[in-house]
Amino acid sequence: MIAFLKNLKKKNIFKSTVCYCLVSVTERYDIMSASIALANYFASAKGYRTALAVTDQDETVLRMLSEKECISVDPTGYKDEYLTYYCVRGSDDLKKIKCRSYERLVLASYAASFDRELQKEADQIRIFGDISPWQYYDIRKNNSYFITDKAEGEQRSGKQLYTASARKCDIARLMKEFGTTVIETGFIKDPYRLEKTDLIKVEKIV
Repeated sequence: MIAFLKNLKKKNIFKSTVCYCLVSVTERYDIMSASIALANYFASAKGYRTALAVTDQDETVLRMLSEKECISVDPTGYKDEYLTYYCVRGSDDLKKIKCRSYERLVLASYAASFDRELQKEADQIRIFGDISPWQYYDIRKNNSYFITDKAEGEQRSGKQLYTASARKCDIARLMKEFGTTVIETGFIKDPYRLEKTDLIKVEKIV
């Protein structure tokens, strides 16, 4: 009976944790800024118990972890005055974080490290990237994120791609080649301290 109740409680925790995965398909896009803004929105504006996770290939967060006083958990994490951050090695680590009763979990990742197992843990996936001409090699390399039906001879059905800002000609190019709709979120000056105008930008992602 006790084991049954523990399992039931665990299932309820998993069910209540909504995981948003923000994935950049271009290497130089600042996915951390967008992820921190979204996590801060959930925590500050909506009052959800929120954590931010990053894949361990992200050197930026690894450097941050080395400079902070880490909390004694597995996977490794640290806190600042805004959020709790974790560095995950794969889907198993993400599951462990979900067990900590967070209501919202934001995962920041790049396409190269966002494998199928991580995709299974995501409730919502948002694709980000820089669609400037000098980044278009990455766009084509990761086009599986835009195409839901790659059968030869059939019309390609596109998805949405989020970016801070883009030229009209680049937006038109992506729509023509992949049928992908581009959503411009606008720039957020400080993802830790969201202003009223920033909330509108973040809500485009939600």
